[in-house]
Amino acid sequence: MREFVRKREISHKGSLSRLKNPKRLQNWAGGSGAGALNYRWSYVQGTIGDIFDGLARGQSEVVNA
Repeated sequence: MREFVRKREISHKGSLSRLKNPKRLQNWAGGSGAGALNYRWSYVQGTIGDIFDGLARGQSEVVNA
């Protein structure tokens, strides 16, 4: 798995890869970038809630028909 991740990072990022560029690795703070998506979570929760509500209504309509 580690080898897969290493090859993928190098193939996608080339010379910008932290695994290939010592300066990039030295300046890296250790984050993965996942924190950048946190601001969207409330929107995702609302959308998922809407989907479940619609599915529940659809099921009750089928049962009551």
